[in-house]
Amino acid sequence: MLKSSIISIIIISLFGISNGEYIARVPLEVNTVSFSKDKTNPNETWEDFATKKSLSNNWDFLDWQYLYLGNVPQKPYPLTNPNYIALNDSDLKNINGLSNIESIGSFLVLSGNQLTNVDSLSNLKNANRLSISDNQLTNINGLSNLLSLNEIYIGFNRLTNLNGISHLTNINTISAGYNNLTNLNDLSNLNNTSYLEFGYNQISNIDGISHLTNLYYLGLENNQLSNVGSLNNLSSVSILNLNDNQLLNVNGLSNLTNIGDSLNLRNNQLTNLDGLNNLMNVEYIYLEGNPLSNLDGISNLKLGYSIYIDSTYNGKKINAFTRFCTLNADENFPAGYAQKSQLCE
Repeated sequence: MLKSSIISIIIISLFGISNGEYIARVPLEVNTVSFSKDKTNPNETWEDFATKKSLSNNWDFLDWQYLYLGNVPQKPYPLTNPNYIALNDSDLKNINGLSNIESIGSFLVLSGNQLTNVDSLSNLKNANRLSISDNQLTNINGLSNLLSLNEIYIGFNRLTNLNGISHLTNINTISAGYNNLTNLNDLSNLNNTSYLEFGYNQISNIDGISHLTNLYYLGLENNQLSNVGSLNNLSSVSILNLNDNQLLNVNGLSNLTNIGDSLNLRNNQLTNLDGLNNLMNVEYIYLEGNPLSNLDGISNLKLGYSIYIDSTYNGKKINAFTRFCTLNADENFPAGYAQKSQLCE
């Protein structure tokens, strides 16, 4: 029996990370349809399934998202080279019916299901974007032939490694927050990557990304990092989230001179900021939640907007004639946090 209902859904952006926190979009009214979970008929075609469920049969641009279908046909998909397929939030446990697909022109969306593997995608050789986030995946080995892949979203799974994409050198974007990763060694060959989100894992070793000089976004918030020495080659990063780790120093950031947007170091164990001596410009810098006693490391820093340091700071003040104290105005120090008079002599 078909039941229709309108619900408000908070949709999390594919890129939904800023300053170490996931951002929910404005609630949207989304039409959702719940179908009775029929037993899978191994002989049912996609055409028959669509007719039975009164669904769209635009096989080149298939939009069956938020339908909670429970299953889809196991017979081969009608096209081997569709442009777009969205089967997210459909309670799917397998996608065997997609195993004949060789190419996806733009985007394959399989997030929000109950998939435990993606072996059925082993014949897929070309795709620009793939989302398999929010499933029950323990590996992504079925993606090894996707040499043209540009963006992949694999957050909210149970991954302990990224072996399945270790040789996909065209990847530009990887979003893999909320998994069980402990290191990033599988990324050592991915030289073209510029966007990495790995928040909320168990990462203690980031040597695998030491060569990625083109990163503009790096999210490593809520992990188990004690040092960032592997980030010495970062030079063009625009957003760097290292908050909620176990950092004792930031010496590995000594080559940073400009950060186009934000640097988040909140909730670590920093007592000084000596590794930031060469940092000249940043829009936002977040330093609260650290036992800071010396701020000389940011003496050269010019703020675009704001600096956030605990209002209880009572450590050593910065020399009044430094770049930090002469170029930053009172409005760069938000209410509720340490004010300029607390930080400058």
